[in-house]
Amino acid sequence: MIKDSLGTSEHRLAILVSGGPDHTGGKLLAVPTIADGTGLAQAEATATALDDWGVSDNVVGLCYDTTSSNTGRLKGAVVKLEAMLEKKLLRLECRHHVLELVLGAVSTALFGPTSGPVDAKFQDLKRRWPQLDTSEMRFLFIEDSWLQELRDATIEQLQAMLARPGKDHFLREDYRELAQLVLLVLDVGPSRPRFRRPGACHHARWMAKVLYYIKMYLFAGQLGYDAQEQVRLRRMVTFIALIYARAWLTAPLAADAPVRDLQLYRDLQRFRDVDQPVADAALAVLRRHTAYLQPQTVVLSLASDAVGEGERQALAEALLSQPESADPEDAALCLERHTQLADLVTDASWQLFQLLKLDPRSWLRQPACAWEDDSGYTRFKTFVRELNVTNDVAERGVAMIETFANTVTQDEDQLQWLLQAVEDHRKRLPSFKKSALDSL
Repeated sequence: MIKDSLGTSEHRLAILVSGGPDHTGGKLLAVPTIADGTGLAQAEATATALDDWGVSDNVVGLCYDTTSSNTGRLKGAVVKLEAMLEKKLLRLECRHHVLELVLGAVSTALFGPTSGPVDAKFQDLKRRWPQLDTSEMRFLFIEDSWLQELRDATIEQLQAMLARPGKDHFLREDYRELAQLVLLVLDVGPSRPRFRRPGACHHARWMAKVLYYIKMYLFAGQLGYDAQEQVRLRRMVTFIALIYARAWLTAPLAADAPVRDLQLYRDLQRFRDVDQPVADAALAVLRRHTAYLQPQTVVLSLASDAVGEGERQALAEALLSQPESADPEDAALCLERHTQLADLVTDASWQLFQLLKLDPRSWLRQPACAWEDDSGYTRFKTFVRELNVTNDVAERGVAMIETFANTVTQDEDQLQWLLQAVEDHRKRLPSFKKSALDSL
């Protein structure tokens, strides 16, 4: 919802496409007004934008927030757009949005529901922050042997991410802060860390929940929380540090999405032995959002370096054993603690290759160690590596319309052209550093 020149709220929809090699970071098509927030209105606006740019035939998947207006079985934007384009598309739920729902469910399970536009707990932290001695912290000490394994794996992965920020495009500043805070609360951070002061406390800023809960735990002694509140904070931060942080920070990696989701499911099943209410709250959300464990998407794992050669070989054999069908039947997903990726393959798993017009049989029949030598596999792997599975790129479109609506022109066509000019300028000049200016 955006305010127009008269101060009236209007519905706008940010529509972007992404894909290699030129638009892996997303290309804005339009941010049109729509009559309402229904799935039909969103689908019509999206279809119009795709047609205007002449890219309808190139679309193979949709990445979207998991709201009912998008995901509705009969009236959702996804099914409506598929009908308009006359083809089935990959359904790529925004992985960050799903994880926001997970965190919200765990937060409610531990601290109860919140009311009002801001969270009083976080507002209190922000108000008292200037009085805190940030050199006096408490850390999260782990005794359980399995949790220690999770701790070691988390430390190894987050340290590796922070060591190569230039290569990991998903490490935005608040994502980087999450990695740093998790390492700090696990007692492997710098001896004199520098903290970012708490900012927005409203519920829309989901990253605030993660960052503020860790800060509340670090300084719980100074903030004067009672014993019960400190126990709840410890449970929350244990979940964030050992389970949630890695899932969030690796969420943009499409190739790893199925194996990461399956591992998250397994970890939460085992976490029930540690903290059943927390695990059950998270699992309840995950069971409703299994887009990357569906037959159509599980084959993304064929391009994953996080999946061993043996498991990728099993995936290939499972796929080759399935008949290729133009109209496969939907099958109910059944997840168990010992479910393997290959168990999730059905005849519907051919859909991705049909959309890409690729025949993978030549490399699927080879040992997994030889796939990299096949040009068909490298094309497939490049596509998967460039696939967006979070809606982070759409935030730019939303931010642009919030900034420029009603500021330069009241003409809708001129506004859309203005957004194109702003996007192009920002790509050409991403900063005011001398190196950026020299590249013009």
